[in-house]
Order: sequence, then structure tokens, then C-alpha cells
Amino acid sequence: MMQHSITALAGKPNSGKTSLFNALTGLNQKVGNFTGVTVDKASGKIELPNGQQIPLFDLPGTYSLFPKSEDEAVTAEILSHPSHPDYPNQVLVVADAMALRNSLLLCSQIMDTGIPCILVVNMTDLLEKSGKRIDFALLSQILGIPVFPISVQTGFGLPELKNFLSNPFPSGSTFGTEFNLPIDHPTNAIDGTPYQQFIQWIKFGQKGTAPEFDRSESAMIQDMLNRYARIDQILEEVVQKNAQKTTAKIQKADRWLTHPIGGYIIFLLALTLMFQAIFAWAEKPMEWIELLFAEAGNWMAQYLPEGHIRDLAQNGILSGIGGIIVFVPQIAFLYLFIAVLEESGYMARVVFLMDRIMCRFGLNGRSIIPLIGGMACAIPSIMSARGIPDKKERLITILVTPLMSCSARIPVYTLLISLVIPEQYFLGIINLRGLIMLGLYLLGFVMALIVALVLKSRLQKNETHPFILELPLYRIPSLKNIFLTVAHKCRAFVWEAGRIIMIISIALWFLVSFGPEEKRQGIINRYETEKSTAISEEKVLEIETQMQADLLEVSYAGYLGKGIEPLIRPLGFDWKIGIGLIASFAAREVFVGTMATIYASSDASEESVTLKEQMKKEVFQDDGTPVYTLATGIALILFYAFAMQCMSTLAITKRETGSWKWPLFMLVYLTVLAWMAAWFAQIILG
Repeated sequence: MMQHSITALAGKPNSGKTSLFNALTGLNQKVGNFTGVTVDKASGKIELPNGQQIPLFDLPGTYSLFPKSEDEAVTAEILSHPSHPDYPNQVLVVADAMALRNSLLLCSQIMDTGIPCILVVNMTDLLEKSGKRIDFALLSQILGIPVFPISVQTGFGLPELKNFLSNPFPSGSTFGTEFNLPIDHPTNAIDGTPYQQFIQWIKFGQKGTAPEFDRSESAMIQDMLNRYARIDQILEEVVQKNAQKTTAKIQKADRWLTHPIGGYIIFLLALTLMFQAIFAWAEKPMEWIELLFAEAGNWMAQYLPEGHIRDLAQNGILSGIGGIIVFVPQIAFLYLFIAVLEESGYMARVVFLMDRIMCRFGLNGRSIIPLIGGMACAIPSIMSARGIPDKKERLITILVTPLMSCSARIPVYTLLISLVIPEQYFLGIINLRGLIMLGLYLLGFVMALIVALVLKSRLQKNETHPFILELPLYRIPSLKNIFLTVAHKCRAFVWEAGRIIMIISIALWFLVSFGPEEKRQGIINRYETEKSTAISEEKVLEIETQMQADLLEVSYAGYLGKGIEPLIRPLGFDWKIGIGLIASFAAREVFVGTMATIYASSDASEESVTLKEQMKKEVFQDDGTPVYTLATGIALILFYAFAMQCMSTLAITKRETGSWKWPLFMLVYLTVLAWMAAWFAQIILG
């Protein structure tokens, strides 16, 4: 049997392309980057009925091979360059059965590149409900390529598609649209079909002089008009229209969900439900994980020999990793809700709804996609800003996206909110802590708009781009697709955060366990003398605990914390919190693991207790007052709500803007904003 080469998946946004990718590859997939760019490349292997595996990768969604954004440019670049490292040997073009016209435009262009392809028409279940019918056999005959009707939601057609994939695609016919490539075009040295050269000429014209741009723009428009004219003729032959009951239902739902007032209320209620779930539904799994790590710590204390190895394993690695794993249930619920909103088609309505607000603050409706995505992670969200055509709007979006509370902040928020906010319910069901969490997300969004408004007055836009959005049909989310999305996101969170935390936990253990030997030995000698005269076990334990606290103070970590204490003491923070602030500049969630390591190292008790219990006992050494009061807790929460404590975000900002100027600006303005917010909280509540 012939060996398959690389197969690519192409399609417009909201066509179900990623859902099909998940259905074909299952858990047998990974995420990397396309060659030479930072755009995500999801790749995997399809397990065929005959046991064979073929590689598949998911191209960024695009409406055509004439790109309007950086993500679309990646797809156009790959499919128009046979010499490109990611150039596929065959393409599955995914189409939306309910919006076949737009999908056929991309399909026709890919056909003319000469790459063997097939057309996979998704959402046929929705097509049937709408009262429409497509003659897929006739469509295949007209196009000259195989056409497969499927429904990823129900699984219809997937077995037939997999059987077909057992063999390489047949060489298909071209769409045959006429286009004129000028004799003097500058791409005559590029390999590939005439249409691939034509695409490159269009690209050159858009980057070239004004006359060249006018020529290429005109040629592009004419090419697309010619294609749509023929596509309309094809659709007249293959599409039979009957009842329009689905359209009426969609219009009725959109009347409420995109209403100028009701739409925002519904969205706010959806967010309230999401954050109530994050606290209420995840509570028990978190308790189980916490108990598991506490028991693991007790086991280490009992069976590992006393010394640096046990101390590192128990107070370094285990405490640090446990401080992150415990929050996986909440991360999972966050991604679960986001996946449901996207899969159902509601997220597109939110984008449309928010454009009314965004445009007043110097942003575009497309900016809401990075901002909402920022609730999960700022890094891919900043990268998704490539879909914003205007450079100034894109820059402003990048600069304010870190103000959205990402999933890395959830461990910090959860720890501090549960530490200083009482467990109270309104009307018996509304959790006060969940409301506080929701308030922090809304605060981040409001602050993002305020900063965007300030930047709007400083950064003048060069041009205005109209906001155009295709609203997908509503659909019942696929449980399998949601499961895969949540599983991959959680695995990535644990893996990415876990690697950083492992390194930092070991480094922190060293910093808190060692220091100037002369001072450490002096403290040990003094307390050993006191222990020798102690009259009870309780007194010995009290002396041991005080000795560990004094040793921490003269450790290398203690010197770091005390070094910045004058800057943070006005905020109500002590030097131990200072250590956490320094460590979490690598990643915000590291704060929890850092505090677990610090307090574990200063507690001589043989029995492991939860981090919250340790923090509640913490007092200032000079006056004995509690460290974690309501004022300090709120101040620390606000600091983490605004502070730029994620080196990866700074790195990706530099990558996307091409300069260190904007990452440094981001670091300075967010740090100042965080300090001021925490200071005001301490003044008002302290």
C-alpha cells in the first residue's frame, strides 16, 4: 500500500474544522508551531480501520487564500508555496453545510493550487433540520472531487470518511476560474501552479507601491467575483430549499442574545454561573487533592531519613507541585464553560454584542476575542490579536490583554479569597466568594477599557476597518470535543506550570534552606541550648518552630524578601510575601507554591497542615499583629489582578510587536497600577 504524506485540514472559521480534527485524531495529537512563525500548529495521527496511521495537521481558519490577518497569511503562505516545509500533499477542505457558499470559495482556490483535495461538508444534521437539501453526488460531479457529507456532532459519515482516507487522494480537477497574471509580475521565479503564483503576486502588491497595490487589489476582487458567480450557479443546481423554520428560531434567539440591554444581562448571568461553579463545584475535588498531598507529606516525614533529601522532597518539590495540582478542578471548570460557549455558537454573539462597547475605547469588535481568551491565558490571546487588521488597534489590544484575569491567577485568587473572605451565601445559593471572583474578572475588563481609552488618545489610528462577523448556527456542544479541549488545556496548564514550578521550587528550597553559615550556626547553637533546658515536649516544639522562623529570616530568600520589604510594607506585605512576589515574576501561579515552600520551611511540626492554616497563623514579628487581614488580603488580590508577573507574556509581546519597547512599557505601567491599587486598598480597609 502507498505511504501517505502529510495531510492538512483547511476551512473557514466556525465550520467545525477543529471539531473534525479532534474527532479524527482523538487524544493522539500535539501542539507546536508552524515553521518560522509563532502560530499554533495542532498535529496528530488518524487511526484508520486497517490499523494504518496517517499524519494530519490543522491549518489556521481562513475565508480565502487572500489573507486579511496574520493567521490567515500562514495558511495562504503554506498552500501557495510547494517548497514550504509544511506544504501538504493533500487537503481535507471542511465546509459548513449551512454556509456552503463561503466555504466553496476557499475550496475552489485550493483546487486551483493543484493540491489533491476532497470536500467534507459538516453539520448535515442542522441542514436537515433547516428544511434544506443538498445533492452531494451532483456537487461532487460538478466539482470533480470527492464530497463527503458528515456530522461531527452525531458521528454521521465519519466511518466512510476514515475508510476513504486509507488511500491517497486522487488528483482532482481544478475549479477553472480564469484569472490574468501580468507578464511583468515579480513572482515568475516562484515554483508552483499559475494560481499559486497569482496569490503571491497579490501578496506582493499589497506590500508594494500604491499603483502595484491598486492592480493586485483589483485582480483579487475580480477573481473572487468570478468565483462567486460560478459558485452561485452551482448552488442553484445542488441546493433545494424547503421550510425555513431554523432561520426563524435563530432570529428569535439572536433578538434576545444580542439585545442592546438584555444581551449584556444574559452574558453577565452566564459569567455569574461560571464563577459560582468554579467555587462550588470544584470545592470537593480540591479538598480531596489537598488531603492527598498532606498525607503524602506525612508519609515522607515518617519513612524518609531525616536530612536535606527529605526536606527537599517534602518542603520543596511536594509543596510546590501540590500548590498547583489542587487548583486543576477550577481550571477545568473555567475551560469547560469557555468551550461550551464557543461550541454552542454563543461566543460569536458575545463578540458581536461587545463591538458596540469596544469601538468607543479605540478597540475593534475583534478585540473581544483576545480579551475573552485572556481569561484562560494571555499568551495565545495576544497571538490571536493578529486577526485585527489595524496595527494601532492590535497594539492597544496586546497592551491591555494582560489585565484580563487569566487562569494562572485562579490559584492566587482562590487561596487569598478563601483566606480573608468568609463563607457566606445570599438567598441560600449565591456564594459570596464566587461573587468576589466574578468582580475581579469584571474589574480586569473595565480597567482594560480605561487603559485602552488612555492609549487611544496617545496612539492615533492610521485607518478604520469595518467590523464584519459571520454568526454561526447554534448547535448542541459535542461532549467528546469539550472533553478533549478541557483535557488538553488542563494537561498543558499542569505541564507548562509544573515545569516552571519544579525548577522554582527546587531553587526556592535552596534559598530558604541555606544562608550565611556563620549566622545560621549561631541561631542553631542558641536554640539548641534552650531546647536542652526545656521541660516539656510542647516547649521543645515551640523552640524548634521559632528556630526555623529565625533561620528563614537569615536565609538567602529572607535577604531577598527583606530587600524589597520597604517598597511593599506600605501595602501591608511582609518580607515573606516579598519572596512570593519575586518568585512569581516567572509565572503568577508560582506564588502559591512559593508560599507553601516558605511556610513549610518555617514550621517544625511533623504533621502537614494546609497552606491556609499556616497563613492564618502568620504574624508580623515587630508587633505580633496578623499579616493576612482583610485589608492585606484584598491589597494582595488587587496587586495580582493588575501586576505583569508572567515572563512568557512579556516574551510573546516582544515577539508580536518586534521590539522590547512595548513589553517594557507593559511591565512598568502594570506594576505601577498594581502598586497603586494595593496601596489604596490598604488605606481604605486598613
